[in-house]
Amino acid sequence: MVLPCDEDLSKVSWNGQDHQARKVLIQQSDFFISNNPSTINWGLGKTYPTTNDYINEFKSIKPCIGGSDAHSFSELFTKNGRRKFWIKSNPTFEGLRQILNEPERCFIGEQPKILERVNDHPMKYIDKLKIVKIQNSRTEDIWFENFEIEFNQELTAIIGNKGKGKSALADILGLCGNSHSYEYFSFLNDKKFKKPNH
Repeated sequence: MVLPCDEDLSKVSWNGQDHQARKVLIQQSDFFISNNPSTINWGLGKTYPTTNDYINEFKSIKPCIGGSDAHSFSELFTKNGRRKFWIKSNPTFEGLRQILNEPERCFIGEQPKILERVNDHPMKYIDKLKIVKIQNSRTEDIWFENFEIEFNQELTAIIGNKGKGKSALADILGLCGNSHSYEYFSFLNDKKFKKPNH
């Protein structure tokens, strides 16, 4: 259930008898429609002593979705302080559902801070890695031949089963990043990848 909230919910006293009906609606809601920064923080439980205190009262933390509140094409992305609605996910229904578990994937504003940092410092972020086997290579292996992978700007971990290329990927990123710590490479070394005559 979605609940539109025009007022600042952080300023409402929830102890009064007259607010009980509205509290029940909020308990049953999955997320809010609001552009109000205070309501956004309130829905995430940030104005309560602990997040668990908020969840005990309202059953779950609530992500806020919103938009420009445009009533014509000329108002798109300009009304309400140029607020745009962002979700950190793939553009799928599953991506939208994920905000119920991780509501801070939502952002309302001109641009999320991570994208501002990437735009201000594009040379400090890797958007993708492509590996192509060079002609006349002395190896017959087709491992990683014509391989390409895209990276999220907030990449913090590489996960996968044993033998699936995690170490190789980390070593290649280190090599491309001009790392000089070759002795710590666990894949690009003489025992695994750089075998004699290769």
